[in-house]
Amino acid sequence: MLDAWAQVYESCDVDEQLSLLVEHIRPLATLALGAPQAIRGRIMYAAAVSSGHANAEVHPHDPALQWDGNGHLTMKVASKIGQPWNGWKALAPVLDQKLAKGDIHDLTDDFRNQREHGHPRNIALGLTASVQAGTDANGRRYWTFDIRDAISIGTVVEQATEQHTVAVEAYNLLCELTREQFEALMDATHPFLQQGPLLIIDGPWKGKKHAYTLGTFEVQETEVVTPLSIKHPGIERTRYFRQKNNGDWVWSVIAPENSWELIKAAQAEILRFYPQDAKPAQCISPME
Repeated sequence: MLDAWAQVYESCDVDEQLSLLVEHIRPLATLALGAPQAIRGRIMYAAAVSSGHANAEVHPHDPALQWDGNGHLTMKVASKIGQPWNGWKALAPVLDQKLAKGDIHDLTDDFRNQREHGHPRNIALGLTASVQAGTDANGRRYWTFDIRDAISIGTVVEQATEQHTVAVEAYNLLCELTREQFEALMDATHPFLQQGPLLIIDGPWKGKKHAYTLGTFEVQETEVVTPLSIKHPGIERTRYFRQKNNGDWVWSVIAPENSWELIKAAQAEILRFYPQDAKPAQCISPME
C-alpha cells in the first residue's frame, strides 16, 4: 500500500503531498518501521514463557532454567531460559541480529526508538534538526548540531519488505520451538506414555534404524491391550511397535529384532507380582 501511495505522492504538488503524508503515508510508514521491534518483543516473550513452562516439567531440578515471568525480559534472560532447546538456538540469532536490526536501524537513525523516546526524522518531507551529546578522548562532554534529511518512502517500503521476511522466519522458528517442547512435555508428563498401555498414533515408520523399543501392543479398532494379551480366535489385530528414532517417537508395524526378548523380559517382571498358584496367559510372539 505504501508503494502505491508513493506513486501518487510523486505526482502531487506540495500542498497535496502534505495532506497525503498526514492522512495516509506517515501513519502507515510509522507502523511499518515500528512493528518489527514490537514483533521481536512478542516472539521473544512467547519463547521465554513456553521455555519456562517446559523447563518446569522437563528440567524441574535445575534452578537456572526456571522463570516465573517476572522482571524485565532481555535476550540474556531469554537465552538462559531457552538453552536446553534446539529451537531456541535457531531462533535466538534471528531475534538478536536480524529482526528490527541492521539496515532498518541504520538507514532510519533508529526511527522506532527515537519516536518512542526522542525526536525521529521526518518521513518523505521536511528536515529534522538534531542535537547529540558525546564525550571526547579526554573525557570532556561535547554537543553536535545537525540537520538530517527526511526518510524516503522508498526506504520505508524496502525495509518493511525485508523485515516482513525476517518476521515470518522468526515466527516459523517459534512454532518449531513450541513443537519441540510439546513433544518433550508429552514424553515427560502424559500418563499413557508413563504407565501404558499406550494409545496409538498411527503413522508410517520413517524407515531408519530402531534405537530401542519401549513397548508393543495390539489393537482392533479403538481397543488397546497389553503386549502380553492372548490372541482370541477369529479376531485380527495389528501389533504396533513404538520406538525412539533420532529423537522422535514413531510407530511401526515392523518388529525390531530384539522385540521378543524385551517382551519376555517384561513378562518375567510381571510374573513377580502373581500369586504362586496363579497361571497368567502366555505372551504371544510379535512375529506370529
